[in-house]
Amino acid sequence: MKDPEDSHPEDRDPDDEDDTDPVPAAPDRPSLWQWPVVRGVANGALFAVMLSVIQVFGVFREARPLDDESLAGNIGAGVVFGFVMYIVELWRWHRRAKQGKAQPAPSNRSTAAAEAARLAVERRLERDEDSPDQGDDETPRR
Repeated sequence: MKDPEDSHPEDRDPDDEDDTDPVPAAPDRPSLWQWPVVRGVANGALFAVMLSVIQVFGVFREARPLDDESLAGNIGAGVVFGFVMYIVELWRWHRRAKQGKAQPAPSNRSTAAAEAARLAVERRLERDEDSPDQGDDETPRR
């Protein structure tokens, strides 16, 4: 087998090179599911369906047929619940944007962890620079 350190860039096959970035770029826009209005509508619809199923199968009290009045009540409750969830998601969206963390995607967890580790090291280094020398020993402090 050929030693990779002995190969030169001009010796390599151009098809061998992988020009793709191993870390995908952050999306410019959040996905459709991350929009507060979509989450509110989905939560409200799911809540209305859940209330209707609970009523028909009689989970908490005796089963009742689904008539127009109870269906309208379940849909109204779903609309109210969806609106409340929209407001909560919108509040979370703006809170994160205000903190400078505009909607991190789940794939960016490792990036956030790396950033936190980098900041911790910087703080420790600043603290060590500000503290007076304790002596000539080179043992690290804990």
